[in-house]
Amino acid sequence: SEYMTLIANINMIEDFQTGETNSIYISILVVIKQSTAVFTSLLFGGPLADSKDRRKVMRCLDSISTFVALLNFIPLYYKSIGGVYAVVATYQLIYGLYEPSRGAVIPTMFMHDKLKFRMAIVLTITLMQGVMGPIGSALGGFIVNYFGLKVCFIVDSLAFL
Repeated sequence: SEYMTLIANINMIEDFQTGETNSIYISILVVIKQSTAVFTSLLFGGPLADSKDRRKVMRCLDSISTFVALLNFIPLYYKSIGGVYAVVATYQLIYGLYEPSRGAVIPTMFMHDKLKFRMAIVLTITLMQGVMGPIGSALGGFIVNYFGLKVCFIVDSLAFL
């Protein structure tokens, strides 16, 4: 869903900047997307995953993400690039908090004597994330092209339920 929404956010920026050079705006979007999650994860995500029940943290953050995905309607309505940046930063803050809990919960799902099996599961999930990026981007492009931005944001919101 993250990559699907990124395509929709890029599409919004392109729509808002008719007749202007928009590559700088898209570059800023990518920087916000990449850096916010990394810094949040390093500074807060790991300590949160270590101090709380990881499953509860993941459920809570998924619930919040359902609503954050719908915040995309605000910059869409106001045609605000700054609003797009704010929503993307908020989404990435949540992602940065979520990922350490997700990564840490998987090994705890198996008995301690199954270390090799646990590590294989973690590696498989990590590899699947690399596959899902292009699939999510393609799906986002398809949805935005054929059904519009609003449908894309609703599908993204529903993906967290």
